[in-house]
Amino acid sequence: MKTFAIPARRNLVVASAQLIAMLSLLGAAGQVTPWWAGALLALGYGVVMNSGYAMRHEAEHGILLPHRGLNDAVGTVLALFFSAPFHLIRQGHIGHHIRNRSDDEAFDLYFENASRFWKCGQLYGTRYAAARFVEADADMIDFSHWLVALPQEAAREPQPTNQPALV
Repeated sequence: MKTFAIPARRNLVVASAQLIAMLSLLGAAGQVTPWWAGALLALGYGVVMNSGYAMRHEAEHGILLPHRGLNDAVGTVLALFFSAPFHLIRQGHIGHHIRNRSDDEAFDLYFENASRFWKCGQLYGTRYAAARFVEADADMIDFSHWLVALPQEAAREPQPTNQPALV
């Protein structure tokens, strides 16, 4: 089997560009008012987020960067844009590879001796987790609006009021 060196510099440049793009798109989303501009930003964010996921996936497997500590650090920063901490995501992902195509991971299939309660929990739990992911993305967009609006509010000149000053 042929082995290849991990392109560490290239991966760092790509991960940095993805982080800058994700933050920029989130910041821009907090500034736009027409719905179509928001839709375009969401589309762009989806593309960048997907490639960010791919880089995080490589970090989960420990092949994003050759130095394990730096690999985990970059994976952790990339995971900030997802709904769970990097180490938790990695644990679940590696566990998935261990159980892949086994009865343990066939939660969408019904076996005769399976508990109805457990099956419902697995199916609805997965849907609940997906809803939390969407909610977390919405929170990130809301946070980006606040992050961009705060310096603008601080830079505004105070408006005179007709109320007497409290001394």
